[in-house]
This record gives sequence, C-alpha cells and structure tokens, in this order.
Amino acid sequence: MRRALTTGALALTLAGGLVLTSPLAGPAATPVAAAASADSYVTGNSTYDLDPTARVVRVSAAMTFEDTKADSDTIRYYFTGYRMGIQKEAQHVAVTSGGKSLSIALSPATDAKSGAAYQVLDVKFGTRISHGHTEHFTVTYELPDGGPRTSGLIRIGPAVAAFYAWSYGADEASVTVHLPAGFEPTVEGGPLTRSQAADGSTTLAASHVKDPASWAAWVTAERPSGLGSVRLEVPIEGQPETVEIRSFPEDEVWLDAVRQRLSSALPTLGTLIGLPWPASGPLVVSEAYAPLLGGYAGLYQQADAAGRPDSIRITEDPDPLVIVHEASHAWFNGNLFDGRWIAEGLADEYASRTLAAEGETGFDPEQVSHSDPAAFPLEAWPPPGPITDPQSAAAERYGYNAAWTVIRSLVTEIGEQRMAAVLQAARARTIPYVGRPAAESYVRGGGVPDWHVLLDLLEQVGGSHAAEGLFRTWVVGPAQATALADHSVAIEAYAKLLQDGQGWLPGIYVRKSMAAWDFATAQRAMAEAEAVLAVRDRVTSLAEELHLRPTGALRETYESAATSLAGAQAMAEDELSALQAIGQARRAVAEPRDILTTVGLLDAQPQAALDEAAAAFEAGHLAEARLAAARAEEVVAAAPALGRQRLLWLAAGLVALLLLAALAALLVRHRWARTRAAVRATGTLPASHAARPQATRAEDRPGHREGP
Repeated sequence: MRRALTTGALALTLAGGLVLTSPLAGPAATPVAAAASADSYVTGNSTYDLDPTARVVRVSAAMTFEDTKADSDTIRYYFTGYRMGIQKEAQHVAVTSGGKSLSIALSPATDAKSGAAYQVLDVKFGTRISHGHTEHFTVTYELPDGGPRTSGLIRIGPAVAAFYAWSYGADEASVTVHLPAGFEPTVEGGPLTRSQAADGSTTLAASHVKDPASWAAWVTAERPSGLGSVRLEVPIEGQPETVEIRSFPEDEVWLDAVRQRLSSALPTLGTLIGLPWPASGPLVVSEAYAPLLGGYAGLYQQADAAGRPDSIRITEDPDPLVIVHEASHAWFNGNLFDGRWIAEGLADEYASRTLAAEGETGFDPEQVSHSDPAAFPLEAWPPPGPITDPQSAAAERYGYNAAWTVIRSLVTEIGEQRMAAVLQAARARTIPYVGRPAAESYVRGGGVPDWHVLLDLLEQVGGSHAAEGLFRTWVVGPAQATALADHSVAIEAYAKLLQDGQGWLPGIYVRKSMAAWDFATAQRAMAEAEAVLAVRDRVTSLAEELHLRPTGALRETYESAATSLAGAQAMAEDELSALQAIGQARRAVAEPRDILTTVGLLDAQPQAALDEAAAAFEAGHLAEARLAAARAEEVVAAAPALGRQRLLWLAAGLVALLLLAALAALLVRHRWARTRAAVRATGTLPASHAARPQATRAEDRPGHREGP
C-alpha cells in the first residue's frame, strides 16, 4: 500500500453577515458588517441535491431575514441587504424572492485564520426591511465536478461524489443532502443522520443546528456500479490470469495508463518474484477518489471469506511505481509474511526492479536514517491509518523508505535468484534450517512467517551475511535486542556444527529449536550433536586405518534424530567399540610368533575370523563383528598352550616309537640266537628253517645223479 500525502478535505465554514445602513447617515453610506444576533435573526434551510448525470450538486438555501434592531426616538433603522459566505466553487449563483430575482454581487475572499478561500455573496433586498419585518429569499447555485487530477476537492460523477456542505442561517439552520440510489455515503464533520427511501435514495439531514457559523460536513459517496469495467488476460509465468480494471467513465486517461502498465509489468513481476500467481479469482483494480484513501495513493485488499476478490484501489493519478507496487501486493501480503514492513519493502523493491527492466529508472527510496525523529523499529510499524497531521505523515514516510532501504540492501546482496528461493520457502512454509533430504513443513509459532523466519531464511536459504546487522539497525527494538543477540551466538554454533559435520546435516531435533528461536534448547542439542560427531570422527579415522568402510546407518540416525541424539551417540560408540575390537584382534594376529604359537596355530585360521569380523562391521552387524574379532584374538591367545601340548604329544610319540623299535630288535636278536643254538645241537635246522627254499646246487639239477 503505497502512501502519498494529500491536503485536508474540509474547508472552514464562514458565518453569514448583514448589511446595515441608516438613512440619517446619507444615501452614500458604506455597508458595514454587524453582529447578526444584535440586529437581526436569520434562519436557513439548505438542501444539497446530487445530480451525477449532470455532474453537479445543486444547492438551494431558503433564507428568512428578520429585522430585530429596534428604532430609537430619533433614528429609524432598516436593512437593504444581506452578506453571506458561500463555497468558492459555487457557480450559477442566483437569489430570488417572491419569484423575482434579487441583485447580487460576488467577490473572492480568504479567511484570515485558516487561509481558506471562499466567496462573499452580497444580496440586495427588493425593499427596505425595517424593525419587525422579514425578508424571505432563496439562494441557489451549483457545485460542479472539478474533474480528475485537479487541485479542487469536489468530484461529481456516475461512480463517485465528494463535496462539502455548509449551513446557512446565522441563528438557526437545517441541512438536507439528497443522494440517488446506489450511492453509499461517508460523512466527516456534521453530524448528519441517515435515512433511506423505498427507491434506494439516501437522505442525510441535520436540523436545529446549534452553531451554524461553524457547522460543516464533508460528504463522499461511492457507487461501484457506476464504474466502467475492462477485463484483461495477462500471461504470468506462462498462464493467462484475469485482471479487471474499473475506472470512472469520464477518465479515459487513467484507464489507458493502468491497462498498459499492468499488461507489461505483471509478466515481469511474476518472473522476478518467482512465485506462482496467488489470486484465485480476478485481480480487481479500481480508480478511487484520492481523499477516500486517507492519504494513500493506492490500497491493496486481500480476498476474504465473504467472496470479495483481491482488489486494488488507485487514485486518479496513475503513478507508475504506485501501479506496479500495488500489483505486487498480490504476492506480497499477509499470506506470505506477517509484518507490514516486509510486504511494503518487497513491493517497492520489486516494483522498481520491474520498471527498470522496462527501461524506467530512477525509482529509489528516499534517504532516511534510523536516528530520524520519526524513526521507529520497523517490526513495530502499525497498520495503515489516515494521515491526519505532520507527525503521522513523517512516520509513514520513514516506514516506507526504511523498509525499502532494508529490502533493497538484501536483494542486492544475495541476488534475485536466491531471494526467489527465500520467497519460495516462505510460501511453502518450510523450515529455514534444512536437513536431508528435504525441508520439513514448519512455521515458528504455528502462524504466518514473521521477521524471525525471514531473518533465518535470508541467512540459511539466501546465504546473507548482512541480514542480522540490517535487522539490528532497522527492524528490531530494545525488547527484541536480547533475542537477536542470542540468535547471533546460536548461529555461530550452528555454523560450526555444519562445518564439523562435513556434509552431515543435523536432524530436526536440533533444527526445530533453532527455527523456534529456543536457543537454550538449541545449544544443548548442538552440544549433543557435536559429541556424536566427535565419536564419528574417531570411527572414521580408525576405519580408514583398518581399511574398513562404515555403513551409512550412523549418518542416517544422526540426520533423522527427531527427539533425541541418544540413539546416534550409542550407535557411534558401538561402531567405535567394534572397530577397536577388530584393531586389537588384528594386532594380536600380526604379532611375531614363537615355536609354541606357530605349532599351536598349525591347523587354526585366525585370519578367517578377522575377515568375518571385517565383513560383519561393513554390513553393520556390530555385535557379530566384535564376537568374530574376539574369536580371532582367542585363537591367537590359546596357540602357545596348544603348541606346547602338541610338542609334548610329539615327544611322547617319538619316545614310544623308539622303545618299540628297541623291543623289536631285541626280539629278533633273541630269535636268531635260539635258532643257532638249535643247529648246533641237532645238526638240522628247525622245521621252520628246513621249509625255507634253498638254492639248488648244480649237481642237483635234473639229468645228473649224484654218485654213490
């Protein structure tokens, strides 16, 4: 909602006066103003009839003048005319009495106190009015339409009427305003009571006005059905979107300017902002009489539950920045961020960038300082309200330009592409602190993202380094300074956690407390995360040393931690314990072996157990890995005893074999001894020996006989 300042709507009311002359003073006596209450009693019944077709307000004031100045013994007083002030815009002024026109004179005048301009109407009676006599006369004139973009305040047309009503009658007065059907009035000053006829026309009335000299009412009335309507189909991000332009039928200049501007600017806006077109129905852009906007050059109204569409009202001055600024509020409104300064700063910056893309430059924020007398923390900028004094005007000027200054600095720093990512995250209501694989849905406090969320998004999604300083200078007040300081400390800790993670992103357990600005909880959670990473680093180092590769289970557990990191801590320590067991077993197997150990391991394979332990670790079976490593170590540890036992068994076997061999030798030797003894005794061999084959002598060969 782009604010522009306007002048006040009400002019000062001027009291009617009278012209007093005395014949005793001579016929050429100059008229002088006198106090009406002392010399006369004047009543007036004023009627204001709105005629939108003719674009005028017809005014009729039925006046009754009574001479109340008593004659003296020597002087007879009478009145020849009446002087009164009427609106400066009055045209076709006429005064009649009894069906006859009275002579009048008009002259411009200025109120000495307020500087307001008006006209002095001098009415010349048709006859002298003496004590106790009255003169009835009627003053008529017209208040014409001032036309669009003029300095005058009076606007009369088919869709809008704005004029001010005065009461006439120095002592007693009544005022009646008639409005045709369809006009919805708003009254400032007065007061005026309202009634409505069966035909839909409205009457505003004030009777028995106590102080006619100061009574005034500013009447504005709108008739939406009187607006002309044109529909556009504008391509935004490749999709045709409907824009309805409603204008005063008499103002083709405004219609052409707004139509051309929206047709060219909306597609560019959509591309720069990077968000889908948010309006569910047509965007309605209407021309408005400037004073009705309370000092704004344009106003944006979001669609509501009653079915009213997104709408924009722009004054008769079709300023390019105002038009595009208000159009950008289709994206930048209370649905995207909670905070007036955010919406207004974004609207100004993207409007200026859109105009620059179309070759129109020079749209920049006015220079303001956070130390200006009108300065305030932007997060405390109240909703828009009418500008009624220089102080409110200065505050609004500061708010708009400070907000624009902050947003321009941020977009310049991170660029349009990253700012589009920030806006997309805000629209999607995703957490600023992104984990893996995608950002969760989360909004601080459960509502629309506010300046806390914007700051986090700018830093975590947009990569801004200047945001916190800008927020500290322009956005937050003393009440939020402590929270912002805590945020700074927590952000440093979080950045260190990301660095220490070496690609491992903390789970929602850590990130949610950061996004909630619950920094005490966040610091505790980050300390737990750092402890897990410390063990992880030991696991990584030892695994590399052992040429093993851990599974992704620890990382998955760390990154998915939702309520606690105890599980990740236990898993990290479990992995470390398994690796330490494998390392210890490997060292044991690799140690130099003595003869006993070597003999003990002749039929054992501790390497197989080590291989089993390594495979189990890389498969994530940590308990099995430890058991296999323990088996390998146990085999090596038991080998010396087993080797000793085996050597003893071997020695015993050898002794037994030697004894058996000795015994066998003795037996053979004993048997041969017996055999030789038997031969010597009998001369024959034992049967056993006789049966042995003997070599046949030659003489025993067949064909030969032994001689006798």
